[in-house]
Amino acid sequence: MKVFLHRSCILATLLACLVIPATAESDSLPPLKDGKSPQTIDELWAGYDPATEPIETEILKETEQDGIVIRDVRFRIGVFKGKKAMMAAYYAFPKGGTHLPALIHVHGGGQNAAQSQVIALAKRGYAALSLNWGQRTYDFPDKNTDWGGVDPSQQTGNDHYGSVAPGPKTIDAVPSGRNNNWFLLILGARRGLTFLSQQPEVDPNKLGIFGHSMGGKISFDTACIDARVKVAAPSSGPSPDPMRMGPLADFKPSPVDPLLAATVDSTAYAPKLTCPILFQNPGDDFHGTIEFIEHLASLTHSTDVRFARVPQLNHRDIPTFFASAPLWFDAKLKGTFSFPRTPDVSLNLVSANGTPQLITRPDTSRKIKEVDVYYTDQADSSPSQRFWRFAASRQHDAVWTADLPLFTVDQPLWVYANIVYALDEPATGAGYYHDYYTSNDFGLSSHLLMVDPVQLKQASIKTSLEKTLIIETFGPNWKQEWYSFEPHEAWHFRTHKLNDPEFAPPTPTTPLALGLRTDQDNDVTVKLEIDSKTYVMTKPIKGGTSQVVTMVPSDFVNVETGVPLAAWSPMGEFSLENNPVKSSKGDKIWGKKWNGPEPVLHTLEWKS
Repeated sequence: MKVFLHRSCILATLLACLVIPATAESDSLPPLKDGKSPQTIDELWAGYDPATEPIETEILKETEQDGIVIRDVRFRIGVFKGKKAMMAAYYAFPKGGTHLPALIHVHGGGQNAAQSQVIALAKRGYAALSLNWGQRTYDFPDKNTDWGGVDPSQQTGNDHYGSVAPGPKTIDAVPSGRNNNWFLLILGARRGLTFLSQQPEVDPNKLGIFGHSMGGKISFDTACIDARVKVAAPSSGPSPDPMRMGPLADFKPSPVDPLLAATVDSTAYAPKLTCPILFQNPGDDFHGTIEFIEHLASLTHSTDVRFARVPQLNHRDIPTFFASAPLWFDAKLKGTFSFPRTPDVSLNLVSANGTPQLITRPDTSRKIKEVDVYYTDQADSSPSQRFWRFAASRQHDAVWTADLPLFTVDQPLWVYANIVYALDEPATGAGYYHDYYTSNDFGLSSHLLMVDPVQLKQASIKTSLEKTLIIETFGPNWKQEWYSFEPHEAWHFRTHKLNDPEFAPPTPTTPLALGLRTDQDNDVTVKLEIDSKTYVMTKPIKGGTSQVVTMVPSDFVNVETGVPLAAWSPMGEFSLENNPVKSSKGDKIWGKKWNGPEPVLHTLEWKS
């Protein structure tokens, strides 16, 4: 790896020794018309052109790695309240590249710009820019993002994610969408587009954007308002309401007022979206909820919409669905990949036995590995705690049919299909939290179909599931209703299955029995996440024989307080862990690292 300071750094040092008279610069944003608050998205952005101001790029460091040029850069966001604002970022591109398509990466809350993102994309033939909008860790602390006269950063400016009120660090002196942090972050992303369009190796007509969580909202809204974005892939966002960022990156809803809804909420931006878009939103995401993303998609004017929805997960994903985004960009910006159309799905509510059926007609232009159907009758549950049942599909020619047995018809039925396609060669990239991944396939999801209880009853749909003591037999496809997402861990298994009324405990203290076999002596460590609290239980097990581990609520203790769990209800998330569980301070530890291969699981059931 070569490392050297760019000549601009030397020039900056020389200039610092000179005394240059300061000159006042005009603010980037025009004054309000007649001092009145903007009432629409069009009024909010009226009079602002992100391409007119000089970009004033500073190259702080440049390295070369495997034919990739990587730069630490800063560029001018704008001038607000008489003070210049600068954005720090990582920028990378394949050395010698010309007319390159280019992408902006927008990090999520509590994160920072990521070199892994731009390096992975440069290896795919892109120029890529990762914005450090949150003003967190950066290679050059004294040259980090500086918002100047305003402050939408996560360092101190957490009070205006859900507010349009004026304040000492806001643009306007009256309630205004321009006072909201999201507005400034979108503006920063738009200036990132200007930075990319001015790089000599970039084709300015081939720009895309993606981001996770808070970055999902920023990237979506930017794609809506800036026609230079030709393709977008937000993940786990936007959120269903304007949100306020609280201490420790804890999202808390804020009351929605009409001005906030009209100038901040993504539903106000959505009708302006016309470019191709891939929504990556896990089925149990708390932020970009599956139902809100479906609603948001219906508001756009894009004719090219896709979804990638891994079930059971909250705010995370797996390589199969990570891989969809870079392939989406390849299809839309480079024309090197043929991305399948959204699978066509329809519900049959007049089956002979009264059980609903999902009919799926996927695009068969690529090799299909799986057609997986997921459905829930827990629409009223917390989004992050919903259990999605798996339904196996029967294939006849190019049509797949799945039966959807129900436990109740008093709740809505939500259902969608996932198509897993094989790849001719592995896809690599960096995920939501910037770890590298490799996948031999990619996932594409259908629209979410939603049927209310009135429709179910009018169609004479019958229930066929009953309450049962047997939660899991660990037969074929059991992992479709459990999940594991940590690539560096050998295994762990988590599920929301115990939240489903079908598998609810007979009493609040009924013993729970796990049957399993392990090759070596081990500690069986079980974790429950209940109402944002973590409870853990660990018991030793002998290797070499099948055994049953029996648990009661009092076996589980709160990892922070040590207080035992009094009753099962509510169940929350149930997980089998292969690593020790620690308190937040790390001063309390339960269990040990698993020895040998993963256990062979036999049964999970209530013992009445």
